[in-house]
Amino acid sequence: MKRSLLFAVVLFTAVTAFAQPTLPGGPWWQVPVKFFVSPGGSDANAGTTSAAPWKTIGRALGDPTVTSFLGVGIPVTINLMPGEYSLASNGELFPIALPARNVSLEAWAPGVVFRGFPDTDLIVVSSPGVPSSISTDTVIRGIELTNGDRAIEIDPGLSGGRSVGTDRVHVLQCDIHDNSRDGIKIIVEEGWRGEHVIEDNDVYNHTPSGWGIILDNFGASSSVIRSNRLYDNEVNVQITDWNEAVGVCAPRVQSNLIWEGEWNSIFQFCSPWIVNNTLAFARPHSSGQHVYGVIYNGTTGEQMTLANNIIWNPDPGFGATDVAATGTSVVCDSNDILLGTGPCAPGVNGNTNVNPQFVLPAAPYDLHLLTTSPVIGLGNPAFVHPPLSLTVDGTGVPADLRQDVDLDPRAIDFGKNGTASVDMGGDEVTEVRLSPASGVDALGNLLVSGGAFVSTYTITGRPGDTYLVFYSFSFALDPDFNNLFLNPYGNVLLDLAALQPVASGTIGVGGSATFSFNGTLNPVPDEFEVFLQGVVLTSPGLGDATNRLRLELNL
Repeated sequence: MKRSLLFAVVLFTAVTAFAQPTLPGGPWWQVPVKFFVSPGGSDANAGTTSAAPWKTIGRALGDPTVTSFLGVGIPVTINLMPGEYSLASNGELFPIALPARNVSLEAWAPGVVFRGFPDTDLIVVSSPGVPSSISTDTVIRGIELTNGDRAIEIDPGLSGGRSVGTDRVHVLQCDIHDNSRDGIKIIVEEGWRGEHVIEDNDVYNHTPSGWGIILDNFGASSSVIRSNRLYDNEVNVQITDWNEAVGVCAPRVQSNLIWEGEWNSIFQFCSPWIVNNTLAFARPHSSGQHVYGVIYNGTTGEQMTLANNIIWNPDPGFGATDVAATGTSVVCDSNDILLGTGPCAPGVNGNTNVNPQFVLPAAPYDLHLLTTSPVIGLGNPAFVHPPLSLTVDGTGVPADLRQDVDLDPRAIDFGKNGTASVDMGGDEVTEVRLSPASGVDALGNLLVSGGAFVSTYTITGRPGDTYLVFYSFSFALDPDFNNLFLNPYGNVLLDLAALQPVASGTIGVGGSATFSFNGTLNPVPDEFEVFLQGVVLTSPGLGDATNRLRLELNL
């Protein structure tokens, strides 16, 4: 949404050409050691360049150099070149076993496919890895995973070792579908702590008896399930604290679009923080089944927080319940619920039951909101902003939410007056967006040649608006979305120590403008992360921030 902008800024009236930046590559230890795998490669190759990749991921993870690095906590990146990774295609053996630290398994370009067998998991995170002063969380990014038993199982305690601290495995930008059981299963063993991040994935078609995402907690857990699209699974999300101890399981489920599950979500014996999701159009995956939007089975001392959601599940013919909660307290605030009762009833605690006006409210569904939606601005920003936090087993974790399902910012108060606006549901309606136009693929990879990079982008807004675009350097992949442009109330903080200018100018009559981001890396590392984000301002005093683009500059 557009928000009021009361502070003064200097507006550029024409495109400003900033000097091409020279990005500091940094010392070698700031960049993970990089290796390459391709179905068309050879396991006799060196594996250290895209021109001489290994053939299998098993060869990469078993390489003496890789194992020696991982053995002392030095991060490594295994870049997967496009193609099918399967027993038939390249002799790949599943499951791929990873530690919870120091491995980035990521697509070098779109088109990486893992294809397995229905009785074998595709990826298993089965050990904690070795912590060090430079260790990083394990990341799985940009991979299509299909035809396995489970696509991904995260259980660092599976190997039987001891916990070495909080485990944070990140699953990002993956396309997970048509596996025989589950898309992603997370297990937190007794004596272990998990704060895993499942973000910006598509998880679907695990039917007739499969789960999209399932988390079983026996230790302490506060994982983030955020900005995903989960659909056509018998149960889209299920989280259970099996030891039923109070205060040790507080999952954060935020900004997801969830639809066409028999049970769209179920939470048991925990204190879930369910904020700004859309859970809609549940349907039975077996004959004659009652369907549910949210099921909560609590225990004494636990509490479900249900805020700013759209929960809209018309009866498919066998009965439908939007919210079924038993056994403990429920905070139900500012939700749009088709058939809400008790604390979730229309007119109570800011809850409504108005048609949310989805872009496409029928199969194949598009649960984004129309610009005429009556739930725009009806969310409660108190559930989005810091300093709200959760305490999990004696340790605080952030509970704020500052991005929607499309990674656009939400709840912004440019006026610095403490009044912010947030929409209901997973989608925050916005007029501004930053998108690659050339030089960058769908996963954010940008090719560097001779230390130089060239790329162009499109930024949208109202015609005549002024835009400013900045870049910032890589930061730790943390469950708390740290938007360098915005303080907790969304005010613009143009701190040029962290944000460097890229371009500025005026949005054209067609509602968009194009700019370039070109530069050099010095010294030239194997690969480097940088982030782009913009601010779009209107002279009468209106403004908005764009989404943030992650770019990976690759040689």
